[in-house]
Amino acid sequence: MSYLKNFMGSKNSILFVKSEKYLAGPSFNLTSTLSMNGYSVEIADSQEIESVTARYSPALAVAVLPGLPETDLQVCYQLLRLIRVPIIAISSFDDSDCRINAFEAGIADFLVSPVNPLELVARVRNILGRLFEINSIQKEPLFTNRVN
Repeated sequence: MSYLKNFMGSKNSILFVKSEKYLAGPSFNLTSTLSMNGYSVEIADSQEIESVTARYSPALAVAVLPGLPETDLQVCYQLLRLIRVPIIAISSFDDSDCRINAFEAGIADFLVSPVNPLELVARVRNILGRLFEINSIQKEPLFTNRVN
């Protein structure tokens, strides 16, 4: 797709994989908050994973899962097979078996939607901080669009 840019594994690059059924509003809120906090976010539909990962190498992936246990695990396995980066899964399916299966499949973190965008940013910082051996507790506060 033309809106995808080559981000070549920068420590601030995130591949955001969403189900075609996931609403644009929540995805936009999550991706825009990540962008406002210094991350380069590229978006792909779940059907585009193979073609996107053949050309791009993110530091981390966020997978918004459709909420069907069998489909969720297939998306997780596909991502883990194609890219060897930490993956944060987001699902509306709040079941402990689903979360356990995702962790056993190799997912680094799991969130149940609706997700607070700032919590996602904090988890991304934590994982990437450990991955790149930098101080994961940043001096700058998270950037929000809230007015004080």
